[in-house]
Amino acid sequence: MFEHDMLETGKGIINISDIDVTTLNLLLNYLYSGKVPLLNFNSAVKLYGATDKYEVTSLKKNCVQYFKKILSQDNVCDILILADMHYDTNLKKVAMDFIFAHRDVILRLPEWKELIDSRTDLASEVLHDFTKNILAPRVCSCASRQNVSRMIVEEVGSLFLLHCT
Repeated sequence: MFEHDMLETGKGIINISDIDVTTLNLLLNYLYSGKVPLLNFNSAVKLYGATDKYEVTSLKKNCVQYFKKILSQDNVCDILILADMHYDTNLKKVAMDFIFAHRDVILRLPEWKELIDSRTDLASEVLHDFTKNILAPRVCSCASRQNVSRMIVEEVGSLFLLHCT
């Protein structure tokens, strides 16, 4: 950039207007020190976006680890949207699996309803994944079917789940 005929060459200044100062400082500190900064959710979201844009994959992996560590019913929809926006299939799968595992609660949350309204394609993808998980053949660890004492059918939205005990 400074070696070619560009505006930055004459001024010696690079204008980075798509990242706030705090996020840029976190990114530069990591690039120079190799140390991962302490993050909160909002700073991690911004830093994750910056690491994706500027291809700082090692720091991006640290952000993903942070998201996996703090994944909860309160933030899973936000993390799912973030992963989808950045084409992060690994993080997206983690979020989708979490939603599936906690579907009884998450599908009733206002955040889920907002996701359905704002990101219909993504909500549809999650529900499609649910269907595959539910309809996928399961291996029973019981020695025989007689070990199943009862079956419970549960309705979750438009899905029916079968629980064997």
